Amino acid sequence: MLIGLISDIHGELPEQVHQVFEGVDRILCAGDCEDPRVLWELESIAPTIAVLGNCDRYMAHMVKLHGSVSPELGGVRFFMTHRPADIGVPAKDVQVVVFGHTHIPKDQMRQGVRYINPGSACFPRACHKPSVALMRIEDGQVRDVSFVELEQVRRCRF
Repeated sequence: MLIGLISDIHGELPEQVHQVFEGVDRILCAGDCEDPRVLWELESIAPTIAVLGNCDRYMAHMVKLHGSVSPELGGVRFFMTHRPADIGVPAKDVQVVVFGHTHIPKDQMRQGVRYINPGSACFPRACHKPSVALMRIEDGQVRDVSFVELEQVRRCRF
């Protein structure tokens, strides 16, 4: 199973995401789309699970999103929320935590749980480039996570 990870889009999905996510089985969006059309566009690529970001409050009346979700995909239990401060202590069966908000890509193991932030698809911070991530799951295990840098199509506003 191939999963596309994305966060902090802030209004307009970069065209390059269509090519990077071509062939993914599922997309996990860790919030801050700011426009429901972004979610609909992601859905046109692959079935999408998204959470509410702090900048999504203006679209909350158009799209029903939760602050966190805990799907199982390919035999792997995820926990996804937008802000790192909202992660808390993951449930015992959680293998991967996906979050956004910082606009900085991260892939880190802590106490047997993998924490992944795909970075920001449009507005990176801390000298990073716009990015998304791809995760390959086989036999109920995360086999690979790779970050894909996107072309800078907008100037950083942070």
